[in-house]
Amino acid sequence: MTDIIRESRQSIIQIATPYYTGTGFVVSGYPFLVTNEHVVSGNQKVIVRGTNDTPYLAEVVYIDKANDLALLKKPQAIESSGLNFPQNFDYLEEGMTVIAMGHPFGLPFSATTGIISHVGDQRSSLYYIQHDAALNPGNSGGPLLDEEGQIIGINSFTIQDGQNIGFALPTVVLKNILDECNKLENLKSTRCPSCKSLIAETEKNTTQNYCPVCGGHIDFISSTPKYEPQGVDRYIEDVIRSMGYEIEITRKGPSHWMLIKGSALIEISYHEKTGLISAEAYLCKIPGENLASMYLYLLSQNDDFGALTFSIKDEFVLLSFLVYDQYLQGDLFLKYLRNLLQKADSVDEMLISKYGALPVLV
Repeated sequence: MTDIIRESRQSIIQIATPYYTGTGFVVSGYPFLVTNEHVVSGNQKVIVRGTNDTPYLAEVVYIDKANDLALLKKPQAIESSGLNFPQNFDYLEEGMTVIAMGHPFGLPFSATTGIISHVGDQRSSLYYIQHDAALNPGNSGGPLLDEEGQIIGINSFTIQDGQNIGFALPTVVLKNILDECNKLENLKSTRCPSCKSLIAETEKNTTQNYCPVCGGHIDFISSTPKYEPQGVDRYIEDVIRSMGYEIEITRKGPSHWMLIKGSALIEISYHEKTGLISAEAYLCKIPGENLASMYLYLLSQNDDFGALTFSIKDEFVLLSFLVYDQYLQGDLFLKYLRNLLQKADSVDEMLISKYGALPVLV
C-alpha cells in the first residue's frame, strides 16, 4: 500500500480559491483536473499546485451542481500520468479497503485508509460509496482509491459530528462525464440542475442564464462575477500587487497568500476575528550540523532586525512579523513587508552557504 500511495500522490492536486481550499486529481487519458463543484464555486479560474508546490492558474471548464463535480483545464506544466479507472465498476463490496487522498485544511498531502461501509448509500437521487477513511475540510474533491490505486470514487462530503462517516460519488458517473466533456473541443459546459442536460456555453446563452432545453435557471461559468476582495483583504492585496506580484497566483485560500522571493517562501495570513496579520518567510531548513552556531547567530540578530523576528518552526527557519489590522495606517504594512522580502532574500542565502542549511525551494 505504501507503493500505491507514493505513486498515486503525483496525481493529487491542491486547489485554492479566495473562498475555499480543496483537492483535485488527474485522470489518465483526459486533459482535465477533477474536483468537487463546491470547491471551485464562484470562480472562473482557481490556483492549483502539484507535488512541486508551484502555483498555476487553471480554468474551470465544467460545473455540475447536481453531482457536485467540476472539471478544470489541466495546465501543461503539471506533469502526471494520472490515476486509472478500474476495468469494471461492479466489483465493490462492503469491507473492501480504501484509500482517501487529499489536502485537509490546506495542509500538505495526506492519505488515510478505511473500509467501504455501504456500497449504494442513497442521498436524494444519487448513490454514494459510504466509507470510514478519515476526511476533513480540504479533502473535498480528492480521490477514493482501491488497494490497486484505481479510482473508485470522488470524496464529496461527511456527516457533521459523525465519526469518520464519509461519502464518495462512484467514478462510473465521473467516467461518463469526462467522456462527454472530452467531445466538446475545449468549450466550457454546465450541467443543467433541472433537466440534467449538458449545455455547452456560447456567447448567447451565457448572457441569458437559462437552459435552452428546459428553460430552467443556470449559473454559467462565464457569467461568474470576478472576485473582488473587501476590507483588510483588499488592503493586503493592493500592497502585494504594488510590489509587482500577480495577485491571482499569490492566493492560497481565504485571507491567505503565498509569495516567493529568491529561494525564500513567504506566507501571509489574516485572522479577522482577532485582527492579526502574520507574515512568515520560510528561509531554509535547519542543517544536520552546526546547529548551535546557527542558533546563536539567529538569537543575536533578533535585536537588530526591528519588527522582524527569527524563529524555528518544525524543520524550518522563519523570519516573520505580526501586526494588528487597527494599526494599518499609511504604508506601515508595505514597509514591514518590503523589509521582510529584502531580508529574506539575503539571509536565506547566507544561512545556506555559511551554516549548511537546506533550501526550502529546490
